[in-house]
Amino acid sequence: MSSERRGSGLLAEITAALAVSISTIGLAIALAALIFTGPLQLGLSRATTNFVLASGIVTLIVGLRGGFKPTIAIMQDGPGIVIVTLAAGLAASSTENPVLNVFGLLALITLLTGAAMLAIGYLGAGDVVRYLPTTLISGFIAGTGWLLAKGGFEVMVNQALGINDIAMLFESDVAKYWVPGAALGIIIQILGSLRRVPSSALSIAVIVALGLFFGGVALFSDIESMQDANWFIGPFPEGTSVSPLSPSELGDIEWAELARRPGGVLAVIAVALVAFLLNLSSLASLTGEPLDAKGELRWAGIANIAISPLGSIPGFHGLGDTTLARQMGARSKIVPVGVAASSAFAAFFGSQLIGMTPRIIAGGLLIAVGLALLLSWVNAVRATPSKAESLLSVLIPLTIAAFGILEGITLGLVTACLIFVVRYSRIDPVKLEATALDLPSRVVRPAAEAEVLARVADRILVFELAGYQFFGSFTSVSERVRERAQTEDPAIRSVILDFRRVTGIDSSAFSLLDQLANDMAALDVSLLLSDLDPDLAANIGATTPLLAEGLDFAIEHAENDLLMATETGPPLDLLDSLSAELVAQLARRSVPAGATLIEQGSPSAAMFFILTGDLIVIRQDADGSLHRLRRVGSGTIVGEQALLSGAPRTAGVIAESEVEVLEVTSADYERLRTGHPELALELQDHLLHELAHRSVSLSEHLSRALR
Repeated sequence: MSSERRGSGLLAEITAALAVSISTIGLAIALAALIFTGPLQLGLSRATTNFVLASGIVTLIVGLRGGFKPTIAIMQDGPGIVIVTLAAGLAASSTENPVLNVFGLLALITLLTGAAMLAIGYLGAGDVVRYLPTTLISGFIAGTGWLLAKGGFEVMVNQALGINDIAMLFESDVAKYWVPGAALGIIIQILGSLRRVPSSALSIAVIVALGLFFGGVALFSDIESMQDANWFIGPFPEGTSVSPLSPSELGDIEWAELARRPGGVLAVIAVALVAFLLNLSSLASLTGEPLDAKGELRWAGIANIAISPLGSIPGFHGLGDTTLARQMGARSKIVPVGVAASSAFAAFFGSQLIGMTPRIIAGGLLIAVGLALLLSWVNAVRATPSKAESLLSVLIPLTIAAFGILEGITLGLVTACLIFVVRYSRIDPVKLEATALDLPSRVVRPAAEAEVLARVADRILVFELAGYQFFGSFTSVSERVRERAQTEDPAIRSVILDFRRVTGIDSSAFSLLDQLANDMAALDVSLLLSDLDPDLAANIGATTPLLAEGLDFAIEHAENDLLMATETGPPLDLLDSLSAELVAQLARRSVPAGATLIEQGSPSAAMFFILTGDLIVIRQDADGSLHRLRRVGSGTIVGEQALLSGAPRTAGVIAESEVEVLEVTSADYERLRTGHPELALELQDHLLHELAHRSVSLSEHLSRALR
């Protein structure tokens, strides 16, 4: 059925509220009966009213504040099933009052579950639902659909069903209970799947079914006989009232006995949290509405803390009931408010009216919702391209059907993790493998040094890593580095590992990194790590590699080391390339380390020949952040483009060390053009040669990058 149908007025809202009330109240009573059985039977009447009221409180809080339209919260059968075993064990070992101890256990579990929801919401960890595999969500939806459909049959025949009871369902005295309800569920499903049929048709179908049932009762039988024959979900227990745990009862609970079961308590909380996150993700998937996991966790946590004094089981967003309300056309907060009011009325004043609801109606609604979820799962499986994911999506509901929801979720999570590990291991952890020929540093070097690097920069290897680095992925990285370092001719001088795009590093990867550092040291190869957190680098042991703030710094360091180890000849003095006459026309300036030579945005007043020292070209963004563009060393020029174009400075230049420059102001340039044209021509030739060198270098770098 399409969950995106729009409501058709008050009729849809009221009918949906009635249908969901039947479902939520019936589930609360069923869970109470499931837990308080055998030696705990004396607590059933109290548990019934407390569970029903708790269901209404959770629905009211979550329904008014939840993001889905509407949001229905219910007592959850997932943690409830785990609680059954825990409560039975506690009842068997309790010496004083086993019923009171179980109420205390339920209050403790619900309180801690609510606190855990608040904590997860506050920390923002609930967003993990965005990363749950679609296959896991699809399988969980199918498992929920199966449990709802199965629950529909169990409601109609008024007993739990197992695989051995299938043949019994087709006996005539049993089939009469479920065949009409199953037919109603199928009709509702068909009506809901037809796009041209208004959503009010679902409400009308329920009303017609109720009319036919009670019309038949009036013609062929009577209410008392039908109650005796279990055709109604009631009558509910009478003579009891809502009873929160009193201070005196809290003192009588055997807390020491409860403290002996921390594993069981944590297991229930874990199941509740996982089921809640899966429900949220499933609702977002089914409704297409945006998910505010933090807000949903916060209000569900508050709701559970509020109901904990009632000694109830945890409650939160119900996948089936929310889907049912939407399928019936409800889109407002009328439904959760109506459900809360019905639950409060049933808890405080008796529930005979709701107890008069025919089991075939309640069961038929559960079957309709279960079929809708199963059909959405079938469509999702058909659209899944991966056979492994399709198989997992089938195995999860089969496991839920055969063993239980906890086992199905566990299977899904474990298998999804295995699939993730296998797939992640196939992803290349190296985003880019190159040499310094392809990735040169942003250092403006003299032509002689640039020519040397153009010949030998392939002795610098660069590996840009990506993703999460763990034992398997980093093993691949270290093997590639060793292979390149051992087989390259001429010998590799430096290896750079860039961690800028690495999202995390497992402790096992550090042992491999430590071994790689030792191996590179044995080969006389420098290992440089860029953008690695220094605190993380402390995990590297024997041979600590060089750490660089960024990839450009690492490449620059490796280039400088390579230039020192390579025969480059004596450095060329910039003054030797300029005539004495031109030098005599220019002013020589000294700039101390840290001083600003060119200010960003200033008028283009001068350019500079760098005689000695190094400068850093930086750009400041509108938000005040600074970016290092390049380094400019001796034997080069800076500021020439702005001087020639007349545009304001696009970047600033700061002296990294003490710098000596020859300054060419705009006035100098004009004076040379008018008074010494031969010197102006020499200056222009020098600028053209420098710009041509940079242009050729940039073209080569772009060509290598596009290969």
